[in-house]
Amino acid sequence: MSILKSQNKWQDLSSAMNNFGVLAEMNNQMDSALYYYNQALTINIKIKDSIGMPYTLSNIAGIYFIKKIFMRG
Repeated sequence: MSILKSQNKWQDLSSAMNNFGVLAEMNNQMDSALYYYNQALTINIKIKDSIGMPYTLSNIAGIYFIKKIFMRG
């Protein structure tokens, strides 16, 4: 990961974070998955990745759904 940071490969780093999140989710480690997804989202916002942001937000929403965390309006 530090190699990707040092080479400013932010999109690759975001993808890696999303992949780590998926692996954590598959291992029923929802808090870890949420951590990685939030890291990816922060990067996506930083680099203004209009494709990565909704993908990552969808992953985050999936965790909230699994954990039964819903917003009331």
